[in-house]
Amino acid sequence: MRIDPDEQLLATMIATIERATTSEEWLKEGGKYIPYPATWLGARGWEDEMTAPPLDGVVSEVTARNLRAIRDWRSPP
Repeated sequence: MRIDPDEQLLATMIATIERATTSEEWLKEGGKYIPYPATWLGARGWEDEMTAPPLDGVVSEVTARNLRAIRDWRSPP
């Protein structure tokens, strides 16, 4: 809420999260190294460069659940 993103920034943030969900860093040890949302937002994580290419089609269950929650939240009722 502090960031109060407009539609364009929100789209950028979500796209960055979706790319990160398939990165080796986020999948390592069952998602143990996925940043806490408040930490990621405070550090402006959407501005970070991806250090490694994403792993196609591989997402931890925790990440998949969180992505579903974000998509549900964004969808109008």
